[in-house]
Amino acid sequence: MPWMINTIWMLTDFTIENGATGVVPMSHRSRLRRPPPDIQSDSPLIKPVTGRAGSVMMWHGGLFHQARANTSSQIRVGLNIACYPRWFNNWIEGGHQPLWPETYERMPEATQRLCPGRQGREREKVYEQFR
Repeated sequence: MPWMINTIWMLTDFTIENGATGVVPMSHRSRLRRPPPDIQSDSPLIKPVTGRAGSVMMWHGGLFHQARANTSSQIRVGLNIACYPRWFNNWIEGGHQPLWPETYERMPEATQRLCPGRQGREREKVYEQFR
């Protein structure tokens, strides 16, 4: 389940030449914390996302993405906004946090099945063991 959805609002056209955002499709399913070192910026796995000014791109928070080089004389301007539940507190706590047990208990059963094993009060006890 994507606890965070990233967006980029294209305030100018995004083209290959002016460095349109690059994504690695389906990488959010890899369960990797970061891209493997062998994926370089010119990798064929990275696909540029182009669009006209006024377009919005949304992606799963775990999808590998990158800013690409602007090789044109055009300026590329975008506005990034991350959307996540209030209880996720990603910015306040400095990273993904576990669900407090009482929050988990209030979730619908279908949602509970999407996040087993991520309950607790301390990040270190839930996430750091996976390093």
